Amino acid sequence: MFNQNVRRSQLVFRTIGVLILMLVSTRAQAGHVVYVDDDAPAGGDGSTWNTAFRFLQDALTVASSPANEAFEIRIGQGIYRPDEDELNPTGSGDRFASFLLINNVELTGGYAGRGQPDPDVRNVQLYQTVFSGDLDEDDGPDFANNSENSLHVVVAYFVDSSAVLKGVFVASGNANGSIAQHVWGGGILIYYDSSPMILECTLMANSATKGGGIEVDWRSKPLIQSCNFIGNRVVPWATVIPTGGGLACIRSGTDAIIVDCIFQGNHAEGNGGGAYCGGLNAPRFVNCKFFDNSAVNGGGLYSVFDSAPTILNGLFVANHALSYGGGALSSSRSSAAFRSCNFVANTAGIDGGGIGTFASQYSDARNCTLWNNLPNQSSLALVFQYSLIEGGWAGLGSNNIDADPLFIDPDGPDDDPLTFDDNDYRLQAGSPCIDAGHNWGVPLDEDDADGDDITRELIPFDLSGDARIAAVDNGIDIGCGIPAIVDIGAYEYQGIEAEIIFADTNGDSVIGVEDLLTVLGAWGLSDDAGCVADFNLDGLVNVDDLLIVLANWD
Repeated sequence: MFNQNVRRSQLVFRTIGVLILMLVSTRAQAGHVVYVDDDAPAGGDGSTWNTAFRFLQDALTVASSPANEAFEIRIGQGIYRPDEDELNPTGSGDRFASFLLINNVELTGGYAGRGQPDPDVRNVQLYQTVFSGDLDEDDGPDFANNSENSLHVVVAYFVDSSAVLKGVFVASGNANGSIAQHVWGGGILIYYDSSPMILECTLMANSATKGGGIEVDWRSKPLIQSCNFIGNRVVPWATVIPTGGGLACIRSGTDAIIVDCIFQGNHAEGNGGGAYCGGLNAPRFVNCKFFDNSAVNGGGLYSVFDSAPTILNGLFVANHALSYGGGALSSSRSSAAFRSCNFVANTAGIDGGGIGTFASQYSDARNCTLWNNLPNQSSLALVFQYSLIEGGWAGLGSNNIDADPLFIDPDGPDDDPLTFDDNDYRLQAGSPCIDAGHNWGVPLDEDDADGDDITRELIPFDLSGDARIAAVDNGIDIGCGIPAIVDIGAYEYQGIEAEIIFADTNGDSVIGVEDLLTVLGAWGLSDDAGCVADFNLDGLVNVDDLLIVLANWD
């Protein structure tokens, strides 16, 4: 079947995980389980593994009926095609057939399935459940023989977060239809106000013009967590520029949350090899890795047309752009926010090896490391603060440094920085990145990632899932009792974990009079590299910072 030679991040968003477990448990108690296994004999009713449905479409038909609501569909290892069902056991050849996600139904793959000693054992990699768009079973390398493949392997429209797809491989979709809708989302198409959960899935070898792996459109807000986007592509259709080899978030209100995902080896014959964000939207990429993606512009990531993505704890390595933005490109009114990211060994043909900007002056980077990118680290229009930039920084911003970041092993055991799977970008002791960032450059924990019911604290995890801010016994303190300073880059040098509350200037976890007095005492131009009263890091302590204290008052 498919091999996944990708080293996964260990981040676990605890609250999300707990909610998912509660959701599954509630469904199992309130409804029932339907079983699907491609090795089952004909005529099964789905009630047990021995009487499982052979084809997923038959289980979905049962699940969509109000009289036979299935809260969980467990799918055994095997290959499942959208054009197959009991009436068409060898397939109908219908390219428009897709697996439709349904509210209150969870599709879960990775089960050992029928004929195994314990059919309920689940291991996504060992017992691979593959949703394949290769209807004729004849696909070759480099997308050969895919002209008859499914337009969209999976579709989600008008569904909410109770529609769940978990632990499957989605492969070989080919959205090359004759109208716009059918050139989006070769692997998964999510559109029309949909917010499904896509969990532990691998999107690979899918093709489209927008969103080769996944297209998110029309005000949709899915959670995409612990997924891999491997070897997907986008190619031209009519006069449409291809965008988002792995993932595309298009149009206003499309605020996807992408957590702990890997984008590797995706390609765009236009913009955004790994991912593309366009329109008045604000996707969030948390703890995501971008390896070896390529495009004309924005090899790893491309944001454009008023999109305001946040990229937190991101790792961009060995991505390439033919023109601008090897690691990432922000263009045309986009306001991308890069926070605690590493950009290493990315390349661009013209400008912005690490990060590029084009016709955009709204994007900024805080607490980031840019190292060994070519032909330069970044376009000059980007604003950098509290970042390490090889060769120094002559553009806008402040408190940046130029020094070897002292990664543990950026070349890996094979001494090749471009074979990124074995590279280690964590910090050695003595790294200049340690305690050189600014805490207010770390976003708030709006999703309560650690499940402590505190959303005013700063994000608690780094890219490894370890403490995002940890105290190191080196005598450095940014003043007023703050217990620890965040490191520059995606990885924190570990010490004693510190919980930092936004706008708390004295480290007592209470926003009150002392914090107000700190702001008033620091009023005016802020030239202190660690000024804790400049909450928005604009170089001034003024009424804006005062209002932040009042807004967070306990």
